[in-house]
Amino acid sequence: SDAVPAGSDEATNAYLEAMAQRAEEYLAPDGPLTKALAAPTGNLSVEDDLLHSREVHGAEMPAFNGIGDARSLARMYAACIGGVVTDSGEKLRLLDERQLEAAVTQRTEGPDLVLLGLDIQFGLGYMLNRGILAAAGLGGPRAFGHFGMGGSGAWADPDAELAMGYVMNRMDIGTTGDRRLYSLMKACYDSLG
Repeated sequence: SDAVPAGSDEATNAYLEAMAQRAEEYLAPDGPLTKALAAPTGNLSVEDDLLHSREVHGAEMPAFNGIGDARSLARMYAACIGGVVTDSGEKLRLLDERQLEAAVTQRTEGPDLVLLGLDIQFGLGYMLNRGILAAAGLGGPRAFGHFGMGGSGAWADPDAELAMGYVMNRMDIGTTGDRRLYSLMKACYDSLG
């Protein structure tokens, strides 16, 4: 078998190689997000070569460089609500019912001062289906997840037994998903009936 142990240096290097081959662009050189972030009033200086480097992709930088694929994100969120079956046939659940309730219990009030003053409410580590996210129709009252810079996102809805992840090669403006993600999420819920 060509399989390598998860978490090993070999697996990490294989993943980084695959990412380098598959990603078309992280930020479009002339895109509006690149211009906004690189502007003197932007919140960070963007060096395109730096963001594409193996060093940045391999570094652990919380809240900045979560690099992965949609399937893995969806499986991780599905495991939070008990929806993943392992190769051995066991059901994997990362959060027990008490932990899940803590994760989906609102812990914040008012606009998020980090995320551009948007009406985003958080539980323990996750964005909740309240405020602008609820207005977008992102599932039931206990749905939770997180969205990333440029339009990516992942979420789980324990009541619908549904989890989804979305990443893209070309980033869009936004920190709460984008129209492509919202269309996919709506299609998922519509397919449930």
